[in-house]
Amino acid sequence: MLKEANLKKRIQTLFNMLGDTVCQRVESHRTSVGIPDFFIAYKGTVTWLEVKSQMKQGDQRYVRVDWRPGQQAWLYATHKASDGNVGCYTLVELGSRYVVIRHDHIYTDDLVPLNGPTVSIHATLGEALWFTGYGR
Repeated sequence: MLKEANLKKRIQTLFNMLGDTVCQRVESHRTSVGIPDFFIAYKGTVTWLEVKSQMKQGDQRYVRVDWRPGQQAWLYATHKASDGNVGCYTLVELGSRYVVIRHDHIYTDDLVPLNGPTVSIHATLGEALWFTGYGR
């Protein structure tokens, strides 16, 4: 998906600008099911980030995320195994907004309520990434 590929390039560029950052794209379709798109380490913060770009929302109350099989489970298991010390997020570019979803549970039917406590909505990509722990 071209739009998603462009979003990944923009994320990589933003982290490269920070310096002293490990921002590694992970392309592991053959090694394990569900591994997210990015591993990021910066100033003591470690995050796994799945990236999605989609135009449809459902209705105003939720977004249906196009996770592949195993993606949610991987993020949730990693979050749980780290006692919440490793950030596990999905960032969804939804039209002109960016939705950040924390994976402290599994979202039934891939539906994420936009007013939930594990969701934040941002106007810019930089603001969304800041929310995931890089605004130190």
